[in-house]
Amino acid sequence: MAIKLHLLSAPQVEIDGEFKDIKLNSPSSLLIYLAYRNKWVPRGELAFLYKPDEEETEARRYIRLLIHRAKRLPWARDLEIERQQLRFKIKTDVADFLQAISDNDWQKSCTIYQAPLLNKSSLPEAYSFNSWLELERNELEYHYQNALKENASYLEQNSEYLKAAQNLQKLLDLDNSNEEIVRLVMRNAYLGKDKDLAIHVYKKFAKTIKDELDLEPLKETQDLLAKIQNSEELDLGVKQEKSFVKLNLPNQTTSFIGRRNDLSELNKRCNVKDCRLLSIVGLGGIGKTRLGLELARAQAANYPDGVYFIALADIQANMLATTIAQALEINLINDTKTKSSLLNYLKNKKALLVLDNFEHILEAKTLISEILECSEQLKIVITTRVALNLKNEHIYDLRGLNYPVENDCNLESYDAIKLFISGANRVAPALEFDNKTLQTVAKITELVEGMPLAIELASAWLRIISVEQLFLEIQKSLDMLASQQNNIVYRHRNVRAVFDYSWQRLEKKQQDILKQLSIFENGFSLQAAEEVAGAHLAYLLHVTNESLIRTINNNRFNMHELIRKYIRERLAEDKTLEEKYKLKYAKYFAKILASYDLDKHEESKKSIAKIGLEIENIRLSWQILADNCQLEDLYDSIISLDFYYRNRGLHHEAQEFYLKFIDKLNSDCNDNSREFFKLISNLQFRAGYCARQQDDLLLANELFNQSLELANLYDFKIVVARCYFELGVCAHKLGEFEKAEDYFLKTKKIAEEINDDRLVVDAVNTLGLVAKATNKYDQARAYLTEAIRMFNRLNNKRGEGIAFSNLGNLEESLGNYESAQKLYYRALPIFEELNYVPGIAVIKGNIGVIEYRLNNYPKALEMTKAGLELKTKMRTTRGIAKSYINLARIYLKTNEIELGKRYLYDALELANKNNFEPALIEIVSYYAHLIIINSNKTFAAQIFNMIIDNPKAEAIHQQEAKTALAKMDLAEDIEELSLAEIVSAIMLLK
Repeated sequence: MAIKLHLLSAPQVEIDGEFKDIKLNSPSSLLIYLAYRNKWVPRGELAFLYKPDEEETEARRYIRLLIHRAKRLPWARDLEIERQQLRFKIKTDVADFLQAISDNDWQKSCTIYQAPLLNKSSLPEAYSFNSWLELERNELEYHYQNALKENASYLEQNSEYLKAAQNLQKLLDLDNSNEEIVRLVMRNAYLGKDKDLAIHVYKKFAKTIKDELDLEPLKETQDLLAKIQNSEELDLGVKQEKSFVKLNLPNQTTSFIGRRNDLSELNKRCNVKDCRLLSIVGLGGIGKTRLGLELARAQAANYPDGVYFIALADIQANMLATTIAQALEINLINDTKTKSSLLNYLKNKKALLVLDNFEHILEAKTLISEILECSEQLKIVITTRVALNLKNEHIYDLRGLNYPVENDCNLESYDAIKLFISGANRVAPALEFDNKTLQTVAKITELVEGMPLAIELASAWLRIISVEQLFLEIQKSLDMLASQQNNIVYRHRNVRAVFDYSWQRLEKKQQDILKQLSIFENGFSLQAAEEVAGAHLAYLLHVTNESLIRTINNNRFNMHELIRKYIRERLAEDKTLEEKYKLKYAKYFAKILASYDLDKHEESKKSIAKIGLEIENIRLSWQILADNCQLEDLYDSIISLDFYYRNRGLHHEAQEFYLKFIDKLNSDCNDNSREFFKLISNLQFRAGYCARQQDDLLLANELFNQSLELANLYDFKIVVARCYFELGVCAHKLGEFEKAEDYFLKTKKIAEEINDDRLVVDAVNTLGLVAKATNKYDQARAYLTEAIRMFNRLNNKRGEGIAFSNLGNLEESLGNYESAQKLYYRALPIFEELNYVPGIAVIKGNIGVIEYRLNNYPKALEMTKAGLELKTKMRTTRGIAKSYINLARIYLKTNEIELGKRYLYDALELANKNNFEPALIEIVSYYAHLIIINSNKTFAAQIFNMIIDNPKAEAIHQQEAKTALAKMDLAEDIEELSLAEIVSAIMLLK
């Protein structure tokens, strides 16, 4: 007697040599289940299978009735019944199929498998039976797909190309969106001389993904089609290159075990057009993160604009946009506009974002909806403990890995046991898993309910204890498992028990090391682990093998967040020790920052990269140092931190950071000491610099004067000199050129007294700007040329680039446009090599202007827009206004009159709002030259007269006004107007 379960119609049973259809109902399903298991099955298992929600007594009563009904079926004569168990040993095609798979007999496997298990039938009254049925179907289908691939490979190797193509077409019937299989079918059909079949398969696939996903085949597939259509010879020895896709995913050092069914289902959902937000929901430690990563890898080919994995652990809700933007490598200069920058960047993008650990920032979920509105081709996968409850959210509930709940002869087929063995092999490769050991492993996986994190932690201990000892120890720590309850609290206690056990096995010194490592934010380097916690490489490898920490990119380590929080709780039990370890950690980063050599070009670049990697640790260390009033450490570390902020153009973020600590230190650490006021003065100066960079000149002047007052009081000469310098910059921006020159001369004098060559050259450079603005061109060239020599001698690449830019400004003012162009293009690569964002923004704007002067309007437009984008992120309003001016000139010259007028008005509004008189003068000058002079000569003449008489007007604009006025030859007297009156009149014209 035998049962066939893979027929195209209903399942059948052989009776007296003839196969007859089986009607699926409760009694027949019992026999089918027993035949499938082909071993003794406990009645308790059957009770759970059919009545999982009933009391055990009632469930067993139902099983007795079901057995009685099943015995009446004519094909039940081999049913064996005992008091506690049943068995139905009968030949099945499932067993034949699995044996063929085991024997690597791929052709036989493909012949046996004809349809899914029970042809997708189900038992409406037994959902638990249906769940089991679905799992087995998926498992068998997986084996079948693998058999088809292996058989096709065998046929291809033996030049039976058409048969290979036919095998592979069966795979396409199961998954018609698998592009790799499409190419294999096309190739084998073509090699088998069936060119029409190859083209037909391509067209069918292309139509399918176009209709369902609005996608085009990959370039690799299109190239293969072209070769086939052109009857070209295929070089089978050359592996075709895959199309490049940005894949921002962390590398994994261990293989992905289990979850085949989960991954298959998630891939199917991702390939459905309407599924744009997919939430993988489950308990902590259940494996959501790893599954999300594997899903991202599997989907990579479908998203030409990239696949990004974004970790959200420990961020606040208001940081979500910033965190996503950083992962997408969007330049975050303007913190207040991060959200809009992110949304603009994602417009029309075809990308996949995997956001990991979302449950603690649910209040930020509205941003998810906004992101999805940016592009119809954008998809988001969320891993979370709690569903977001957003419209059109698709939820996938994730459970533990499958594990045996009763004795089974095929224990190694369960994913939980596979994961355990894999972990054990890493730490105890010589350990043998005989049947007795596997039975104990099965009990362990049952105790932790297949939770991957618990399994990995448990298996890591096999380096020092046996499996039997491990089971006994874990059992002691998981007392609630005896009740067999299935709820969230229970599962969390299981994981905590594993943590407790791991913790108790460590020596005190090892515990202390982990306590110190748990303080780090966003991971730590080997050097940091050694210096802060005394954790040498051998120790890190040890705890890595025990799954207490893990390696990440760039030779860094971190802890799983659950473990880190657990250890932090342990550390918090001793407040004195906690403060001691925190302070040690903070002082390490202060020492590191103080050690960076920023004077050497190559070293400064490396330092900036290192600071960027550790910025979260640095911010936390500053908080700890301030809490403990460690004034000297804060002061010693500020130069490198400020260098990082300046170079990255993060002026708004830095300003808030400095102002926060000024308030905190004034509140908590004001001891009226020289060291205290030295630090406060320094912070005020740096906050003022950030404000000045954002053109908030009122706040900048206030902060510089506050800093200067303290610096003069305590004779901090370097701070005095720098404050004078920055006050000079502010005065220059406001058109107060005499005052600016006075400040710069004071700066130069003090800098020379204290032998600060860097500040001397800065003063020389800016004196050149003042000379240019006041029409002293020879003096300006002398200053700027000397500045270039001095910067070069000091190997100050950034300063050298700035001086080239300033000298270019001078040449441009004199009408030497080709010379200015060469100088600007000398400065640009310097800034780009340094990744000096403010310099890049300015120089691209300058290039935009000079290309306009040289009538290269497309290049002028490109560079002006590029500079404007960076200036907008940095919130440099004066720079933005200047970019608007150039855009206006370009558009007016290219006959886009309305667009040009709009930008000119925008520049006027921005400059007027911020009281930038020199910029206003420049704008109204262009307004008169480009617009008014052709329609209202009298008003134009009034503008030119105001410019000529205004002491804040740069000489170049005064000269241009005189030339224009002379050409107009107006006889009548002209009423004089002030700058404010002219601006108001122009605004009214708008």
